[in-house]
Amino acid sequence: MAMRLMLSNSSAESLRCRYSAPLISNRRITTREIKMGTKKIPAGEKITVMWASANRDEGVFSDPDVYCPEKNRDQNLLYDAGIHICPGAPLARMELRILIEEFLRGIDTLEFAPHELPERAVFPTGGFNYLPMTIGKKYGL
Repeated sequence: MAMRLMLSNSSAESLRCRYSAPLISNRRITTREIKMGTKKIPAGEKITVMWASANRDEGVFSDPDVYCPEKNRDQNLLYDAGIHICPGAPLARMELRILIEEFLRGIDTLEFAPHELPERAVFPTGGFNYLPMTIGKKYGL
């Protein structure tokens, strides 16, 4: 059970940090006037929530570049929060955990491919379009 929780937290943290968030932003319409910092935003205003930025907020994550699944688990907005939380979040966490478990069970090594450069995705998506890897497969599988 501890390994499952660790894999679930690790997959979410991997998507939170290092610019690999699959969803960079989302749009909302304010339902009432709100104040963010010194700015007032009226009701009915169209806004864009920048998830990639929110998940790197130094006021929330003391060192946003540090990979720390346990420390950052409760603040991670990968699946949104509150009434907007992704209804598929538990399924997505389970699928990611199983994928990682099965993948790791079948390999010996995983390394960046030599002499090939990754290609980052561009807005509005995140992560990579191309991530060359060298996988050492276990014998007998």
